[in-house]
Amino acid sequence: MKKQFVAWLLAICLVAGTGGFSAYAEGENESGSKPLEDIFYQTVIFPFNYQGKVFIDGYKATMYEKYEVVQRKGRVLVPIRLMGYLASQSVKPGEGTWDVVWNPKTPDVVLINNSAKGRSIKFTVNSKTMLVNKKPVELEVPPQKINGRVVLPLRDAAVALEKQINWLDGLILIGDTPLDVKHARTLSIKDAVKAELADSRKPVDYEKTLTPIAKNGSSIYYYKRSYDNNKITDELYRKADGQKAKKVAVPGNPSFSFTKTLGDELYFVSVVKDSTELYAYSFTKNQFRKVSSLGSWNPSDGWLSDIRLIDGELYVNLHTGDNTIGSDTLYRVEKGSLKEVLRAKSLIQFVKSGKALYYTDFKFMGDPTNNLYRMDMATGQEAPLGEPGFTYGIHRTISDGGGVGYQYDGTLHLKDGYLYTLGYKEEDAKDQSAVYKISLADQTQVKLTSPARNFWVKDDRIYFIDAQTGFLVQTDLNGENREVVSKKAVFQVSFHDGFIYYLVNDGSAPSEMGVLYRYDIKLAKEVKLSDLITASYHVDGGSDVYYVARGYKPGVYKVDRNGRNVPLVRDNVSWTLGADKGIVYTLEYKEGVYTAK
Repeated sequence: MKKQFVAWLLAICLVAGTGGFSAYAEGENESGSKPLEDIFYQTVIFPFNYQGKVFIDGYKATMYEKYEVVQRKGRVLVPIRLMGYLASQSVKPGEGTWDVVWNPKTPDVVLINNSAKGRSIKFTVNSKTMLVNKKPVELEVPPQKINGRVVLPLRDAAVALEKQINWLDGLILIGDTPLDVKHARTLSIKDAVKAELADSRKPVDYEKTLTPIAKNGSSIYYYKRSYDNNKITDELYRKADGQKAKKVAVPGNPSFSFTKTLGDELYFVSVVKDSTELYAYSFTKNQFRKVSSLGSWNPSDGWLSDIRLIDGELYVNLHTGDNTIGSDTLYRVEKGSLKEVLRAKSLIQFVKSGKALYYTDFKFMGDPTNNLYRMDMATGQEAPLGEPGFTYGIHRTISDGGGVGYQYDGTLHLKDGYLYTLGYKEEDAKDQSAVYKISLADQTQVKLTSPARNFWVKDDRIYFIDAQTGFLVQTDLNGENREVVSKKAVFQVSFHDGFIYYLVNDGSAPSEMGVLYRYDIKLAKEVKLSDLITASYHVDGGSDVYYVARGYKPGVYKVDRNGRNVPLVRDNVSWTLGADKGIVYTLEYKEGVYTAK
């Protein structure tokens, strides 16, 4: 909801009037202007004939609040509440936040401040002078009180906030880059943008939201969640191709917030007669079996973090408490009950070899160092691995201002008596995370790579994302024979049948979105797959590639064998689930669970 409000605010801020004004904000011209196709994901777009939809960061948001936008002398004014939402949000990373100050004792005065930019704006009702950093700036239309609300002139407010205002055939846009309204790549997407914003449908009510959790054969399994007197109820449904969905009778009161499919079975937690139990549901037999009691642990205590089958034994990681002061406990299932294996502040990763278990623990509330361990599962004894003072399994970033950020890396690889993991020396603020090779025999370690953000070990090669460039790089297991796989900033990397898939963001889209690429390991060849910016992708068991697009051409697309992008679904996708064949999805404005192949 907060993001939606921001979208509406920013969009409203775009408004410069109903027509008859320059396509650019005052002081700007076409020098440096760009086509809309290039800056779409950096621009807020709002139709003057507002239907409740706006684009922000390429996402089409639906607004629910009713606000009266007023015109005076060819200018548009917006209520202070809307401007408050806008002013209190971060404009861009590094640009600080806009904070609104409104005192009911002086109801005719509005202050908007951004300490990072060193900028403050003061508006006064019925005054044609606003103060920008205490310097007077003349307004064409003063702020006013209408129907008991203070409304502010959007054009002047946007200028005060140092934004570009553009008008394009009934579309109002705001951003940091001037728009080339006559460019062919502006006109080519204009109608598609307008059509999306003319959509008057309402999103599916949250009480009718369906969440897919598995697909087996031709059947989709999903759950519906309901709330009654603070009680949460999850109901499981099965829908086969061409048939109506059928409710599956589940023992007790299940929770499907976390599920895990292992082979033919779906694992989940259920509370049966005040006892919390781990269950498995067989897709082929349509039967449930109790796997284990979970003792005194209850879903209200935390959450189920992981379930794994290793060497024929089932391991369960239960989290207790919240993210800050909580902790993880790893168990092994023995004869229908849990046997504790280890406890960790936050279990990053664990691997097993024979009777030894190796794991990394992120102790973010204390000293994070010396967090790589070896446990003898026969005796329960454990000892730290690696060099003292090192932190493992974490990519650390230190900003110029001294702020520290941490990101988990889930790779912990065992091979030929060596353990491969990320590591850095904690006390050295200049030391950056890199891939290390640690000998299990004498605990000596060797640094194999340049600064790395994530890494993978595949077929005796180490692949990693260079922390400085974002490039995908490969080396051998000794850190030698280094080669750059892709000279692009990559993320969402995955490996399938001799190919590497990844997204690339050149800065024109939000950080979580990008263009899909594929790299052929054998041929050392990179190919662009998606025509559109994508939010997510899926490669199924047959190596068919699907991706989800947002923006003005939303939907599910399939990349065929000739590289063509074939639209399978042309609508706003809400949720996706990868399947062995095809992709499962739900829609934002239409109830149901669907498949595409």
